[in-house]
Amino acid sequence: MISYSPESNLLRNPKFAAPRKRTLHECEHLNHPDNRTGKQYEVAIEDDTIKAMDLRQIKTSEDDFGLMTSNPAFMNTASCKSRITFIDGDKGILEYRGYPIDSLAEKVRISK
Repeated sequence: MISYSPESNLLRNPKFAAPRKRTLHECEHLNHPDNRTGKQYEVAIEDDTIKAMDLRQIKTSEDDFGLMTSNPAFMNTASCKSRITFIDGDKGILEYRGYPIDSLAEKVRISK
């Protein structure tokens, strides 16, 4: 059994509340013409990234599956943005809700 006794209830801290979802027109966006069809497409840019699924709207016809991305070796992939965890492998940082994981691990007791 693993038990954790936090000093405060982190789940109710407003600092970690989920952000309000912004509309496309509230975000920065990328306008891109498709030279195959002449259509203009608009894709939201959030945190200097675009969602690969947003590219699926770019089609040559209605029955087309949509544009896909290729990213060999995941050299240009962001998995997600989290307000709960922060990881910087190059600097050796791992945090949970703003607390270094090693300080949280000190408070965990494992009983058999």
